[in-house]
Amino acid sequence: MAVKKAKQQTEQKAENISDKAKKFGSKAVSGAKEGARVVTEAAQDGRQWLRKNYYNPVFLKDYESPDYDLPKMIEIVDEDERKDIDVCEGSIGWSSKEAGLEVLHLYEEAVAVSGLLFYPVPSCDSIYYISPYDKTRFINLERYFDVVQKDKLSELAHIAHSLGAKKCQVQMYELNKTISKKSKKIGISGKKTLTPKSKVKIESTLSTGLSSEMSSERKVVLMQTFEGNAAPKRPKLQWYAHDNEIKRLIESRCAKNKLNISKEYSIEISNSASLTMSTKTALMIDAALGKLGASCNFLFEGEVMNESRQRLLFEIEF
Repeated sequence: MAVKKAKQQTEQKAENISDKAKKFGSKAVSGAKEGARVVTEAAQDGRQWLRKNYYNPVFLKDYESPDYDLPKMIEIVDEDERKDIDVCEGSIGWSSKEAGLEVLHLYEEAVAVSGLLFYPVPSCDSIYYISPYDKTRFINLERYFDVVQKDKLSELAHIAHSLGAKKCQVQMYELNKTISKKSKKIGISGKKTLTPKSKVKIESTLSTGLSSEMSSERKVVLMQTFEGNAAPKRPKLQWYAHDNEIKRLIESRCAKNKLNISKEYSIEISNSASLTMSTKTALMIDAALGKLGASCNFLFEGEVMNESRQRLLFEIEF
C-alpha cells in the first residue's frame, strides 16, 4: 500500500510539473509574440515618424495652434503634388527650409481656410512674402516693391489729409550710381626732406578718386487735392514713424500754439529710414527662390540697392 501510494504521489507531481511546464511554455510563446508585436509596431511608428519628418506635412489643427510659427514666405501649390503620399493625407500643405528661410507650401484648395490675404490675388505656383506691417497679408514677390511703394505714397497722402492740407505732391528722384576708388597710400622711404612743392603734390594725389552723388530727373509720383481747412489731427504712422522731418511737420501742425504757422512745406525724404527690407533679408529671398527653382529676371538685393538711392520730395500746401 505504501509503495502504491508513493507511486500515485509521484505521478501526481509529474502531472503538476507537466501542467506548469505547459503553462510556462504557453506564456513564453505568448510573451514572445507580444514582444515581436511591440517591436514591429515600434518599427512601423519609427518609419512613419521618419517619413513625416522628411515630408513635413502641415495639418489644419497644427496651423491653427497658437504655437504655430507662420513662415514669412508662402508658395501656393497644387494638391496633386503629394496626393499619393500617405503621411500627407488630410494636410493643407507642407513646410521646408530653403537657404535658411522657412517656406510654407500651401495647397491652393487650403487658401480659403488659411485666413490669409494674398495680394493681388492667390495664384497657383506663385510665391508670396509677408507684408511688413500686416502679418496676415502676403504680397506676390513679382510685385513686392511696387506694392510697398504705393503703400508708402498712400501713407504720405494720409498724413497730408490728416493735417488739413489743401494739396500735396510727391516727386521722386534717384541718386545716380557712382563708383568711388580709394587712392593708394603713398609711402616715402629714406630720410628725404619734403619740400612745400612735394607736399602739395602728395595732398593732391591723396584726394584723387573721390566722386559726388548727382540726382536724376524728378518725376511726380503723387498729386492730390483736398477741401482743406480741417482741424489737424495726428495720423497713424507706419513707414514714416521714425522719420524726423515727418514728425516735426506733425508737431508743428498739431501744436497748441497756432501763431506763425507755415502754409507751405517742402520735405526731402530719404528711404534709408523706411527701407522695404534689409539687404540680408533680400539675399535670403534670392537664395530661397533659387532653391525653389524660381526663374527671376531681377534680384531682390538689387531692388533694395535701388530703393536706397531713391529720394522723395514731399510738398504740402495748407
